[in-house]
Amino acid sequence: MSIKFALPLLSLFVIAPTVSAEAFHHTNVQLTYAEDNYLFDSEHTFNDNVYGTGFIDRSDDISEVKNTKITVTTFGAGLYYADKINSNMQVYGGFDFGQNSIRTVVEGLSAKEERFFSYRPKVGVALALSERIEVDFNAAYNFAEIEDSVHDDQAVFNTPVFEGGVRYHALPALTFGATYKWSFSEDEVFDLGNVMLSVRLNFE
Repeated sequence: MSIKFALPLLSLFVIAPTVSAEAFHHTNVQLTYAEDNYLFDSEHTFNDNVYGTGFIDRSDDISEVKNTKITVTTFGAGLYYADKINSNMQVYGGFDFGQNSIRTVVEGLSAKEERFFSYRPKVGVALALSERIEVDFNAAYNFAEIEDSVHDDQAVFNTPVFEGGVRYHALPALTFGATYKWSFSEDEVFDLGNVMLSVRLNFE
């Protein structure tokens, strides 16, 4: 494990005694990794129902076009409303807004970079199966105006996106997760590269 991944993980265990969690907790920070994708995101609770999000998302080498490399970086924030149907079920919905940068490098040509805004409505449901296990399902649509059509196919913009995952609360302060993400733009319904693994630190 490289030092850049070891240090954030170590910090989670160092400060873990100062934090706590509960079912459907929305004050946290999280690190997520999938194939060629890195995501750092956080949530902050404003009241019993409203919480905000912030995230940095980077995908490397996502192009399926020969001799072409595409890198996507997104800085974003969102606002969500969540409501508990009962003690074991929560529904939520909201919007994320992002500032995106797509860098395209074609072999033999100079690099091209495009910047644009995007917004993403998202709805989902979370179920607490036990005190330690929680499952989550959500659907979203990434709206963006992109000049180069190849990005629509490769960068998961302007297409429905679905996620299903499970979280394991190993400690009150520490949660591990696994999520599968799929979009309509992908030919294969199941691809191991779409599996995202995460570690989350829960605050009071």
